[in-house]
Amino acid sequence: MFGDSGSTRRSVLQKAGIVGVAGTGAFFSSNTVTASSTPVPVMSVENNDELGRNLEVGDTVTLSGTQSVDPDGGSLSYQWTVDHYDEGLLAGGSDETFEYQFEHVGNHVIGLSVETDGGNREFTTWNVTVIDGSPEDGMPFAGIDIDTPLEVGTSTTLEAYSRVTDPEIEAADWRIVYNSPDRTERHVRRSGMEIEYTFDQPGEYLVEVNVEGDNGEESFQSKFVEVSGSNSEPPVPIMTVANEDDLGQNLEVGDTIELSGTRSDASAGGSLSYQWTVDHYDKGLLAGGSDGTFEYQFEHVGNHVIGLSVETETGHQEFTTWNVTVIDDRPEDGIPFAGIDIDTPVDVGTSTTLEAYSRVTDPGIQSADWRIIYNSPDRTERYVRRSGMEVEYTFDQPGEYLVEVNVEGDNGEESFQSTFLQVADPNREPPVPELEIEPESDIFWVGDTVTFDGSNSSDPEGGSLEYQWIVEHEEEGLIDGVSEESFEYTFEMSGEHYVSLTVENEVGQREWDSTTVTAIPSDY
Repeated sequence: MFGDSGSTRRSVLQKAGIVGVAGTGAFFSSNTVTASSTPVPVMSVENNDELGRNLEVGDTVTLSGTQSVDPDGGSLSYQWTVDHYDEGLLAGGSDETFEYQFEHVGNHVIGLSVETDGGNREFTTWNVTVIDGSPEDGMPFAGIDIDTPLEVGTSTTLEAYSRVTDPEIEAADWRIVYNSPDRTERHVRRSGMEIEYTFDQPGEYLVEVNVEGDNGEESFQSKFVEVSGSNSEPPVPIMTVANEDDLGQNLEVGDTIELSGTRSDASAGGSLSYQWTVDHYDKGLLAGGSDGTFEYQFEHVGNHVIGLSVETETGHQEFTTWNVTVIDDRPEDGIPFAGIDIDTPVDVGTSTTLEAYSRVTDPGIQSADWRIIYNSPDRTERYVRRSGMEVEYTFDQPGEYLVEVNVEGDNGEESFQSTFLQVADPNREPPVPELEIEPESDIFWVGDTVTFDGSNSSDPEGGSLEYQWIVEHEEEGLIDGVSEESFEYTFEMSGEHYVSLTVENEVGQREWDSTTVTAIPSDY
C-alpha cells in the first residue's frame, strides 16, 4: 500500500507505521538533515493495522507528526497537505495529527512540513496510489502491465488492461512522470492500449493510465517503476565502524559508535551523497546525518536500526542497515534486567518455548509482554503479541524473526530486551554457496585483477538467490562489498585478504562460504 518498491529500511520504518522521514530519498523527501537547528519531520500512520494491502477510495488514514524532532528541544508547528496529481490541493491541516478520507482514485502526495520556534522548516512526503477495489457494475478496472527490469535506452512495452471482463476497454491515455535528482519534474503523454516507450534517464518514474470502457465509463491506475542506467551500476553502500576496537562485545547505553560510509562504491564513478538514520523500534527516529561519517551515542536500551543510504549523481540509490541491540550492563538498584531464553535451532511448525528472566535477583519479575516480528522475503512485516513469563509459540514461516520482551519487576519497574532468531524449514534444503576465483589461485601480485564468481551457487529447491560479497584486508578491514553474482576485483594492497560470499534463498535461508588469498608486492 505504500506505493514504492520494498526494502529493509522501508520495512523497518513501517513496523511503527512510519512512512516518511526527511532526507531518506527512498521516501521522496526533497530535503536532508543538515544541522542541529534543523527539525526532522517524521510522518507515521496511526491506523496502519486497520488498512488493507492497497489503499482504496473510502479508506481513511490517521496520520501523526508527533515523532518529529527539534534537535534543540523546542516546540514545532505543523502543516499537512493532500495533493492529487490531477485534482490539485484537496485538503490541509495544522495540528500534530491529521485524518483524511480518500475520495479519488489515482496518485496522491501527502505532505508534512514542520517548523521550529526559530523559523527553520523541513518537510517530508508520502506518495499514495488509491484504487477502487470494488468497481461498480459497468465500470472498467484499469491495470498496467510492464516487463521489468527496465534499462535506459531500451524500448519498453506498456500495456493497459481491465481487471474485469465487462466493459471492455476501447481507449487508454498514458502519462509518464520523471522526478530528476534535482527534484524537477517532467512528463510525457501517450495514447493507446499498448505503447512503446524508451526511458532516457535512470531513476524512478510514475506511470499513470486512464482507460475508457466501451460504455464510456473511465478508470485510473498508476505504478512506480525503477529504471537503471544501461552503462552504469547502482552504488554499493558500505558501512564500517571506525572505533570497533574500542567497543566491548555488547553495545551498552552510553557507548558511542563512529561510523563511516566513505568506502561505499559509486560503481560508475562520480561522487556520492550520504544519508544516515538511527531508528529505535519503540521511540522512532532518533538521529540523522548527511556526511560521509557519522557519530552516535546510544541513550536507550533495545533494538536500533542504523541505516546508510547512498546516492549517485544520476539519482541511483541503494542502502544498507545494521540491527543493533543495546543493553545496560549497569542497571540501577531496583531495576530488573530482562533476558530471553530460547532453545535453538528453531524449525517451522515446531512449538518453541520463549522464557523471560531477569539477570539480577532483585527485583523479581512479575510479568512479561512479548512481541514477535516477522519480515517476509517480500519485505512485508507482521507481528503477534503474547504475555507470560514463559510462552509457547509456533513459527509458521522460515526466515529471520525479531523477538522482543518487556518485563515488569515486582516493584513496578520495567526492562526491555530483544534478540534476532533464525527459523529454518526442515523440509527445505538451504542454499549452497560456491565461491570460485578466476584465475584459480590463493596467491596473487598487487595489481592483479581477478574474478570472484558465485554463479555455481545453487538453491536445491530451484528458487532464485541473492548474493552478498565482502572483501576484508588483514589490516585495513572492510575494503569492498558487492551484491552481484560475480565481480572483478583488483588487488591494491599487499597482505592477506578475507573473501566471503553469502547467498540467500527466497524464504530467507542463508549460507556462506569464504576463503583467504594473499597479495604479494609487485617488487617482491
